[in-house]
Amino acid sequence: MRRRTTRVEAALFAIGGVLGAIFYAALAVAWSKAELVAPPPTRVVDRHGRFLGELAAPDAPMGYWPVDPVPPRVAAAMIAIEDKRFWSHPGFDAAAAARAFVSNARAGRHVSGASTIPMQVARMQDPGARTYPKKAVEALTAMMLVGRFGREAVLQHYLRIAPYSNRVRGIDFAARRYFDKPVADLSFAEIAFLSAIPQSPSRMNPYEWRGRERAIARGHEILDGLFESSVLDATDLSLAHEQIERIAIPPRPTRPASTLHALLRLGASQRTETIVRTSLDLDRQDALMAVLDGAVIDLEERNAENGALVVLDHTTMEVVAYLGSAGYFDAEAAGAIDFASTPRPPGSTLKPFVYGLALDRGVITPGTIVDDLFRARGGVHNADNRFLGPLLPRVALANSRNVPAANLVDRLGLGATYDLFASLELHRHERPADHYGVGLALGLLPVSLFDVVTAYAALANDGVYTAARFTAADEPTAKRRVLSSASSRRVTSFLSDPLARLPTFRRMGASEYSFPVALKTGTSQGYRDAWTIAYTPRYVVGVWLGRPDAQPMKHVGGTTASHVVRRVIEVLHDDALDGFTDLAFAPPEGHTPVAVCAMSGQRATDHCERSFVEHFAAGEAPTTPCEVHVRGHVDGRPRTFVRLPARYASWAATQTFETPPVGPRVDLTPHQRPRVLRPAPGTRVMRDPEAPAYASTMALVAEADPRTEEVVWYVDGVPFATVQRPFTARWPLSSGDHVFEARAGGVRSRAVRVLVD
Repeated sequence: MRRRTTRVEAALFAIGGVLGAIFYAALAVAWSKAELVAPPPTRVVDRHGRFLGELAAPDAPMGYWPVDPVPPRVAAAMIAIEDKRFWSHPGFDAAAAARAFVSNARAGRHVSGASTIPMQVARMQDPGARTYPKKAVEALTAMMLVGRFGREAVLQHYLRIAPYSNRVRGIDFAARRYFDKPVADLSFAEIAFLSAIPQSPSRMNPYEWRGRERAIARGHEILDGLFESSVLDATDLSLAHEQIERIAIPPRPTRPASTLHALLRLGASQRTETIVRTSLDLDRQDALMAVLDGAVIDLEERNAENGALVVLDHTTMEVVAYLGSAGYFDAEAAGAIDFASTPRPPGSTLKPFVYGLALDRGVITPGTIVDDLFRARGGVHNADNRFLGPLLPRVALANSRNVPAANLVDRLGLGATYDLFASLELHRHERPADHYGVGLALGLLPVSLFDVVTAYAALANDGVYTAARFTAADEPTAKRRVLSSASSRRVTSFLSDPLARLPTFRRMGASEYSFPVALKTGTSQGYRDAWTIAYTPRYVVGVWLGRPDAQPMKHVGGTTASHVVRRVIEVLHDDALDGFTDLAFAPPEGHTPVAVCAMSGQRATDHCERSFVEHFAAGEAPTTPCEVHVRGHVDGRPRTFVRLPARYASWAATQTFETPPVGPRVDLTPHQRPRVLRPAPGTRVMRDPEAPAYASTMALVAEADPRTEEVVWYVDGVPFATVQRPFTARWPLSSGDHVFEARAGGVRSRAVRVLVD
């Protein structure tokens, strides 16, 4: 008898242990879930408060606005319908659970639930199958929530996360969505209508007629419950019953198509505001979308398929307009791609920063002559395959010459140029600088339109970089100086001078305005990308045109994009188109304006055909009058001649200006030693074994005294060719180590050594 009792006790003890383990495990699980958790709120409006959309993942709920404080009428309605003993039970209503268990057992199916408001909070935060073990965990979690946070906080959280159909969470957000008013302003009829929806959000969709009727019917029951609870008197009950029958729901709000890419970009960051007020202007977004879309349609026959546009108010660094494509829903043109954030080859749009850095480092001054002669290192040539000879930095940049820009990168060093671009957030050192070479200045570094516009804001803001922001509530990022104020203002002067763009860009075109606008175009290789960036004393505007597949367009380049930018700037400055508004850019402080010759960089004289006013720091301005344009007499009559250094002889021979004639009638300078210009010392040439002999040659270019009539080229000490001005020849490639010299009048140049593989 004693042995049997011992076995029973052991079995009971084991069962008790298992049940205890299960209970404590359930307690541990419940404790880990006893938190009040809600995603951040989501509603987004423009700078004037107009609806733009919500920030949420695809198909994810939206809203979750906190309800603080909870209006007493809302609390009474929710408790009356969901949890009548809310203020007395500890989070789990044992009496309601027992009654539901009996009802379900008698019916043989689930006909009644016993979930309290705290239990519903637990379930909504940790959804799953509605089994008895799950119910038990929810009950434990509910009691812990009440004990940990209090009933008021749990009710407030329930009203924040409860579902109200159409992916809407929270009664405050639902009040805005369905009635366009804050929850505190809801009538009893509206409160009852909304309070009905969480019971079955899919069946009580307010945007559907049947769903609205079901919510109204349920709302009548809630109103009766409020009357029974003495929240409503008979008069208020009658009025509420009448009002709920006349409930009107505004049309479903639609997100403006022009702001979808901006919303997606905002969605990538965590927001904590109840309403996210952006810096975007919906009216301007829509107007500029029409401009961009119209431009793309006009260019369809030239193989352009899409575009992007960004407008930045650089005085506040707020984004005024952001268009990632010409149409988000245009599937054929990949309109869902945000081309404003997609890195693409920028053409020549980064050249201004190279000139700014060169001015800062003292590599050039505004009066330095930069040569547009011959190809630069790596075979870099100009887009028009021409050379413009001696140029001021202003003219070289305004004409977007590739050769001078590549030579500047060479002189500055790849590392210095690459580091400047990094400080402008144009890259993050994903690849080494020598991967791009001098092509850094010519568009080989892929960048996004948004990043380039932000970088140009640094030029507009006197060389100070600040990150752009989409909302006024965002804290401005730390400012950092990337270029000096003087260099930035000089570059701005270069870019805003329509006369400096001659001869490459014609006057009175899309890049010329009735007020100063700094502007730079860019075209990637093969017309795959067309860019224009422009800025005024307030705005920076950037436009990109191209194709999603990066295929060539039919001569759609930066000049084409400048037509779009012009329309945008006219929208932004519609009050300044009369030409009387002062929008001039400020000159560098403490600098002296000096008129310099465009061909020599020296002080302009009456004989100079073309000159520009440049601003110089103390001790920097040229003091010598122009020595290129000289006055002489031929046969007793005064004439103006262009007397350039000998290295320009080849180029000068192709120009129409007059050079001093050779002969006794004109005074000349002493003889100059000839110099080999091409090939450069230390050149190494790779010979193509499959190329025909006539194509395997190397250019020989020399400069010599103006009086020199002919030059003899020597290769490896042996005469190769006798040539007249401009002293050029082509030498058939031959493998080995070779030495080149140019001789004239018994005077020889320095030897240049070349290795041919």
